[in-house]
Amino acid sequence: MTRTEPLEAVRKPRLDVLYVTESARSLSSPGRLRRQEALLDWLSHEHLTVRHLSILGTHGTRSQRISGLVGRYRAVLDEAQSNDVVIVEALALPHMSVLTRMLSRHRRLQDTLTLVDVCDSWTLQVRAMLSARQPGPALRLSAAWLASVFPTRVDGALYISERDLAADHFLKPSFKLVVPLSPNNASKAIEPYRGKAERLVIPADFHSPHNRQGLRLLARALSTGRAPIRRIETFGRGTPPPGIASHSVHRGWVPSILEVLRGNTVVFAANTSPAGIPNKIHEALTYGRPVLVGRTASQAFPGLPQVFPYENPHDIVRHLERLAFSDFEQEEPYTSVTMPRNSYETLVSVLPRR
Repeated sequence: MTRTEPLEAVRKPRLDVLYVTESARSLSSPGRLRRQEALLDWLSHEHLTVRHLSILGTHGTRSQRISGLVGRYRAVLDEAQSNDVVIVEALALPHMSVLTRMLSRHRRLQDTLTLVDVCDSWTLQVRAMLSARQPGPALRLSAAWLASVFPTRVDGALYISERDLAADHFLKPSFKLVVPLSPNNASKAIEPYRGKAERLVIPADFHSPHNRQGLRLLARALSTGRAPIRRIETFGRGTPPPGIASHSVHRGWVPSILEVLRGNTVVFAANTSPAGIPNKIHEALTYGRPVLVGRTASQAFPGLPQVFPYENPHDIVRHLERLAFSDFEQEEPYTSVTMPRNSYETLVSVLPRR
């Protein structure tokens, strides 16, 4: 099947896009909401009509809602037939990968472009789980992807960064595309960082295996008593480990990034694994905040003066001393990744021939 045709050869100038996510926006986690915002921002085009559909209901627990998936799969298949493009939020969710497989193989959707939003590399996530000595989750994730996506020739795959795209080199859809994090309008309302650091924040999923090593290193750094920044706040799901909780105030989830990054705030990124770069790093850099980043993750930001790499407690203390006692100001605005070219032209160029 030919995947390339000139723009003028497309029968209708307007394309109908169905964006399928696991949960309604009101039930999605902040991280997934930011990803959805990035894709919807990219799809904002006068010749694209985008409809958002979630496959889980809004009542009961998540497990109860997942139990009714079979009927929802059928509803998505029926809805997809009236669209030119279907984008599925996979994000390492096995049941969403199953849906992708069903859509890509459905005979009535041969003229529909099926895209899977992988976002963070499957390969890097599995490596991170293994490095955190969590073979069980790694095995389940591997089995889900190998059974659901790997044998299926999906039309295209979307990633959050070039690094994530390159890591999944064995997945060979017709095309791959990077749709990065897009800064929201909050950047216009947040005050600039100028002068000395006054606050340290740790935004993290405290249950995630990706963050364990970084949190251990920070706890050891704080235990030395040499960290000069005394105002420390944590944000996110779960409970911080005792070595951090005893030195900080836990805020949990907050509705606005402004609350996390306000004032002269230094951000500690706990992810030291080879997994994809968390949104919080891109956001902090975009809003001009210095970020302490694990040395492996910091390699994605070569030469940026607002990135402070660490690999041991001594590095963390040294960076905090520098930021607390010396003035810091971002010299050049940071742009995470250049957004891909016009979404309409991109989608039209890879549409199946009608």
